[in-house]
Amino acid sequence: LSIPQTSHKATRKTFYKNEIQVNQPIQHICSKEKLTIISAGTQIHEFDNESLEIKQKMNRGKSVMNFSDIRKDTELIVSAEEQGSIICTIKSTHSMLKRFYGLRASATVAKFTPDGYSVIAGNAAGKLILWDLPTATTQFAVNLSADKITDICFLDTESAVIATLDSYLTIINFRVPLIEKGASEAKEKPAMCSYLIKQIKIDHKPTLIYLYQSFLFVVAGDFVLKFDNQLNLLCKSQQIIKGITSLQQAQNLLVASGNDGTLRQFDMNLQNHQIIYQANSQINSFAITENGHYLLGTSQPVLTVLTTSKQDKKLTERQIFTKKQLEPRQGIDTFIQIQVKPHLTQQCSKMIFKANYPQAVEQSTNFEETVGVLRELEYLGQRQLEQGLIGMSDDRKIEFYKQVVVGMETEYRGLLLRCLTRQIELTQGAMSGIVMQELIKCRQEMKKWLEIIQE
Repeated sequence: LSIPQTSHKATRKTFYKNEIQVNQPIQHICSKEKLTIISAGTQIHEFDNESLEIKQKMNRGKSVMNFSDIRKDTELIVSAEEQGSIICTIKSTHSMLKRFYGLRASATVAKFTPDGYSVIAGNAAGKLILWDLPTATTQFAVNLSADKITDICFLDTESAVIATLDSYLTIINFRVPLIEKGASEAKEKPAMCSYLIKQIKIDHKPTLIYLYQSFLFVVAGDFVLKFDNQLNLLCKSQQIIKGITSLQQAQNLLVASGNDGTLRQFDMNLQNHQIIYQANSQINSFAITENGHYLLGTSQPVLTVLTTSKQDKKLTERQIFTKKQLEPRQGIDTFIQIQVKPHLTQQCSKMIFKANYPQAVEQSTNFEETVGVLRELEYLGQRQLEQGLIGMSDDRKIEFYKQVVVGMETEYRGLLLRCLTRQIELTQGAMSGIVMQELIKCRQEMKKWLEIIQE
């Protein structure tokens, strides 16, 4: 029997081009939901995907930004600097929240973990570090390779695929508590490394990893390779594509940009290759927004916006920066409705906004909401978290921490353990003996439980 293979035939697109001047050549573009972040030299530009305008420009010193990522709630931005440090920025205020150190060599990639509470980054010397976002402490550090880490792709909340320029693809468990001082041990006995899940060597040097559904598309040399999530090779592109710089997905098709200035698309089986756009200069990075616009960053200080409808062409005359007039505030309750978090009630959000942190914890009605309030306070700072913890009554402390031990979600483990430890330290002198015994018992049970989980 001859079974015909169905494939998605590529069709040539008609684009309407809109060019926006920026001050420096664009290194990287990251787009999530309605927000796009453009790393151009020492500056980060915030681009609105709906109005197709650059809203804000953030200067970040003298070091070039090699890479930027947006947290899933689009509230925080992390950037990898050429000098080796990692910067986490608050989008709404454009102020720096944290600066992470330890890479030393040039930082090549930095991303938020899927839960949004950690930052992982790699450098040009093959070092990989995971930091806890609220405390900026190092949770995982290893010299993964002697060569450059080119990309990081998350498989789930605990594992990721790392591409290094020495032709290796490595799946690691970055939640294993490990801080390695040297790379010699990992090189001599890779099978004994507790964090190492799988490692393969391919024929070409991998530079990009793109995850779509359960498949990994890896750019290696002049080819695109398709793997499953266990790094088993499924197929390889037949067409040689010179210098692929970015890989994106649009309508069940893969779109790749090249340093020859072309945009090429092919189906998910890496067939039906076709050029859909030709730029005048090298494309360093590109992204596809949620509403289907193509954003190209070239070697020229220009952001190219490609749209597929005529009505968007009139946007070419828009100014780069616009002064938006703020509407008068209609009372604090109206303002709080904008600031309210999805996992908190309006009353708790109002208390946090008014800096009444003990009241915010006290007014939380259930376990999930209490955890949400503590999480928000920890983002604000250690002092705010301590004030919120002091505001808990004795009965609520016992009830809260017993629920912690009985069952809790994975992403809250670290936060709750830190809160429990800090709670005992803060209120040890003023706490009754019964409450103290209950909390210490909960803490011991929780530590034992965490040890079992780690094993």
